[in-house]
Amino acid sequence: MVDEKVERKYMGLSYYSNSVTIMLKGNEVLFPRILTIFMTIDSSHNKFREEIPNVIGKLHGLRLFNLSHNNLISNIPSSLGNLCFLESLNLSSNQLSCKIPSQLTSLAFLCMLNFSQNHLEGRIPQDNQFETFENSSYNGNLALRGFPLSEECGDVNTPQLHPTPMLHKEDDPTFASEFHFNVVGMGYGCEMVLGLVMGYLMFLIRKPKWFVRIAEGKRQKKGKRSHKSGDTMEE
Repeated sequence: MVDEKVERKYMGLSYYSNSVTIMLKGNEVLFPRILTIFMTIDSSHNKFREEIPNVIGKLHGLRLFNLSHNNLISNIPSSLGNLCFLESLNLSSNQLSCKIPSQLTSLAFLCMLNFSQNHLEGRIPQDNQFETFENSSYNGNLALRGFPLSEECGDVNTPQLHPTPMLHKEDDPTFASEFHFNVVGMGYGCEMVLGLVMGYLMFLIRKPKWFVRIAEGKRQKKGKRSHKSGDTMEE
């Protein structure tokens, strides 16, 4: 615990000041001098193994916590939700698994979060600051789902859709009736077009002689046939 009302001092002796380079909110920053109230733990790029200690949750004055690029395993401790002043949390590139604790949504000052390249799973908590983080905060966790991820990967509640078998046109009962209707329609259409063309030609040339002869010849043949049939009935 740190009393911020006390006089601010820098770490080191009067003739020498400590300096440090840390990753602050995703950027590498050099601090030529370190304030005693600047509470940060940056143990990134080491070979730490095993679990993250739960006791870290008692460091209530912690502002920055970076354990990225190690070999940490197991779950993220829910006790990190007690770090009420935490502004940056980076646990990327480890072997962390299980779900993201919902207690972390109580970190009201958290503005930088990076859980990428782990084995986290389940739905991402949705509340407070967690609604402001982007996809890059969770990249590489294939079993995570929910906002802000663009896909609901691994959602077991999503029903599996079975594709319906496609019918061949020959087997479709509506295909035969439609085909018959189309053929009949084509026949009527052709006759209509032919009749219109013939009528238009007759209107232009005004009953040509060859057409009149053909029409009169058909009438004479019909008259002869009807006359013969009349004679046979009288006999």
